[in-house]
This record gives sequence, C-alpha cells and structure tokens, in this order.
Amino acid sequence: MRILNSPENFREDIGQKTGFAKPSLIYLPHNSLDYNRMKSSFSQHPLNLTLRFILEMVALFSVGLWGWVAFSGFWPYLLIWILPAAAAFLWANFRYPDEPLHPVEARYPISGKMRLLLELSLFGFAGWAFFSIGAIKAGFSFSFLFWLHYAFSYDRVWELLKD
Repeated sequence: MRILNSPENFREDIGQKTGFAKPSLIYLPHNSLDYNRMKSSFSQHPLNLTLRFILEMVALFSVGLWGWVAFSGFWPYLLIWILPAAAAFLWANFRYPDEPLHPVEARYPISGKMRLLLELSLFGFAGWAFFSIGAIKAGFSFSFLFWLHYAFSYDRVWELLKD
C-alpha cells in the first residue's frame, strides 16, 4: 500500500480515464501529523488510550455528581444532565484539527494550545469536583491518573504546545 502526500500525485495515479481510485492508494494531506511517529509513541498506545477514555468517562461522572451533591432543590435534577452534556459537547466539538486517529473532522477547530487548555480545564474541574464534595480519595486518585496520562502523552502535549 502506497501513501501519497499531495493531491496532484493522487490525481495522477488514479488516471483521468477511469475516474476511480485504485484501492491500494491512500491520500494523506501533507499538513497532517506524522502518523508513523505518533503510532510508535506511548501517547497512542492502547493502554494509554484506554486510560484516557476511562478518565474522560470519570470526568463526566464527577461533574454530574458535583451538580447533584453541591446544589439543592430543583437544581440537582437539572445539573446532573446539563453539566456532563455541556462538558461532552465542549470535549467532542472543539478539537485540534490535525490530531491523528480521529475518525471525523473537528467541528470547531482550535489551536493546540487552546485544546490543551480545554483538556486541563475539564480534567481539573473534574478533580476539583471530587474534592469539593468530600471524595478526597477519588480526587487524589483521579488527579494522579490524570497527571500520569499526560506524562505518558508528553509527545502529544509537545505537539499541541508547538501549534
């Protein structure tokens, strides 16, 4: 399988007569991150990606739990749904456009530094939420795993900071 790096080469290889792409060709834009380099790093390792997914789900849970415990009256019934939905919307839609292994384009592309700030803010709020409702052990555990994940993802963090 050959990987092409420009639209011109891609058009040349499919040929003007057939109009169909050969199945052995893949076109990657030249401005995308180096997938082979990122694939060999630990930031894209399945264990680290699993840890990241678990941290994301726990963050959504902690934000909803904070809305349920920290307020009284009608608010907990509303905030237990609104806060995780708002966090998930921000997380899924405001992304760095050239990040590898994402199946869809970013709906609202942001710079790498802004994406890192968004991630730190949401994960930080989730850790703070555990502490503020009195779940101290959960707060320390979440915070430790959060920093461990970013230590393993140092190359991804560096790529986001360079943008």
